[in-house]
Amino acid sequence: AVPAGAQPEFADLSSRLTALSAQLDTVAGLDAARGRGRAGQAPPNFRGINNTLVSQLNAQDMGDMQPTPAAMAAFDRTCKELASVVTAWQRLSSAELASFNGMLKGHGKAVVAIPVSELKAPVCTM
Repeated sequence: AVPAGAQPEFADLSSRLTALSAQLDTVAGLDAARGRGRAGQAPPNFRGINNTLVSQLNAQDMGDMQPTPAAMAAFDRTCKELASVVTAWQRLSSAELASFNGMLKGHGKAVVAIPVSELKAPVCTM
């Protein structure tokens, strides 16, 4: 939306876009290598949750038995993390993107399309 080396009047757009991109990377899990969060651990993100759920599914599938209480607790924790990441995504894809679009309009630029379908958080019950 804002080309590199943009005119000085677009500096606010460029810095806002950089901040929004960083937030999107964090929610998606694209910045996990930076080691953000407590003790160098990345905050919950879609990439990490996907990997965790695949590991849990593989462990259960290979075991060919009823899930243990520990496995159920691990799934519950991951489900709750997924719900928090979905909430963060909803905030970014609605409020943050709408705010950025307002800035784009103010500079006479085309806006970024806001997703029509809403991602729904899972219901985590055991």
